Amino acid sequence: MRGATVTLYEAFDGTVTLLYKRKPLQYSTCKRGGKVPAPVSEKSINYVVNDTLKKQNQRMNYKPKPDHP
Repeated sequence: MRGATVTLYEAFDGTVTLLYKRKPLQYSTCKRGGKVPAPVSEKSINYVVNDTLKKQNQRMNYKPKPDHP
């Protein structure tokens, strides 16, 4: 379907239909993402990066139990 023309119809009741070659297509919608964190100032960027790296390294030290398959 790359480069294909799809027609979008919106009915008065709010329902949306996508048509390809006059046949309805199945589709799903995506949820919007969460809030974007506030930008970090230039003075505190090193602290934020170091703190994030510490948190990531703590998670990498996971060791499964000996009886884990």
